[in-house]
Amino acid sequence: MLYEDLSERARLKITDFGLSKILGTDATMHTVCGTPAYCAPEIFVGKKYTQSVDIWSLGVVTYILLSGYEPFIASTDREMFKKIIKSDYEFDSPYWDAISENAKDLIRKMLMLEPNKRITAEQALKHPWVMGLATKNIHMEEAVVQIKTFNAKRKLKKATEAVLAVARATHHLPLDMVQMVNIGDSQTPHTNTEAMKQNDLTKAH
Repeated sequence: MLYEDLSERARLKITDFGLSKILGTDATMHTVCGTPAYCAPEIFVGKKYTQSVDIWSLGVVTYILLSGYEPFIASTDREMFKKIIKSDYEFDSPYWDAISENAKDLIRKMLMLEPNKRITAEQALKHPWVMGLATKNIHMEEAVVQIKTFNAKRKLKKATEAVLAVARATHHLPLDMVQMVNIGDSQTPHTNTEAMKQNDLTKAH
């Protein structure tokens, strides 16, 4: 999302619809696409899917905005896929202790495994949490800090993976780079879920 300009009353614009497609409510799709961590289970298992996959993605985004980390964290992509197709996630303490039950209820309904049981967009807009029972502003400020920390770690991992790819192609990797990669991996959520939460989600103060 982007602001139209730098003024205080600038309109917020939604961007990046590269993989999007406008379809009717009863239309089905079968193309496997999207960012894996945000994709609904039916996409991975090769089933035809509907607009309900967008609700799943919104559930993932809502989870991240409230906690600062992704719901389906795993040591490998393969393990992450297994968690997604089972809708295997938790509201871990202490990160979710201050989050209202209404917010958790909405996420549960968005991340419902069976597409036909998943909450619709119309129902989500009428959900008590969306209608006004959201979390306190102070918690949202903390979540923003957590998200920035999490994204910084993820960018470090992507950068080191790129270096590794080049190194494999040239059959050469300096010792100091090996050490940096090892340090980076030990601090990413893909290595150890609990370690990531302890290291990445500690409060700024």
